[in-house]
Amino acid sequence: MRISFNPKFFWYFKEGSEFDTSDSAMLDMYVQQMMMKGRMEDIQQLIRQIGLTTLGETFGRIQRFLPRDVKWFWEDFLGDS
Repeated sequence: MRISFNPKFFWYFKEGSEFDTSDSAMLDMYVQQMMMKGRMEDIQQLIRQIGLTTLGETFGRIQRFLPRDVKWFWEDFLGDS
C-alpha cells in the first residue's frame, strides 16, 4: 500500500511524495513521526491506513527511539511489545 506524506509532519519531502508501507524502514520513520507529533485525528488516520496490528509491530521496532513519555503513552495504549 502507498501512503502520501502529510506535509505538516514531513515538510522535508517533496509535495505529493508517497511511500510503500512494505518498506519497513520508511514505515518505521512514518509511524515514529506520527506517534511523536500527531494529533488524535492523525493517529486515527494512521490506524485506518496501516491497521492496529501493524502499528503494534512497528512500535516494537521503534520504541527505543521514542522519548520516554511518548513511549509510556504508547505502551499503555498498545501494551508492552
